Amino acid sequence: MVKHLAKITVATAGTRVRATSTQVDPTKRIPCQAFLVQAHPSNTGLGVVGDSTVLYSTMAGVWGIIGSPSGLTIIPAFVAKHNVAPGPFNLADIYLDASVNNQSFIISYVA
Repeated sequence: MVKHLAKITVATAGTRVRATSTQVDPTKRIPCQAFLVQAHPSNTGLGVVGDSTVLYSTMAGVWGIIGSPSGLTIIPAFVAKHNVAPGPFNLADIYLDASVNNQSFIISYVA
């Protein structure tokens, strides 16, 4: 079943934001089989997805770069999936950062 997290916004570039920051308990383990991080259509800069050390300026902890959707017909995204182990990803361990302020991302996942 596909589920969605609320829109996640990186208010200040260079300040990582936990993917589950809008949840009631952001430290709670949220296991999933796969997840998709999409750039919000209004974004003008780049985003990065990674672990708790992710930082756009140094590219530390980066798993993937999410481009700006400006002028594109396809929304840039990062996807990770695992076909063998059950629930190998924990959404509470995923962080986002951006190249400019107020960039938003939409996260969907398969529980």
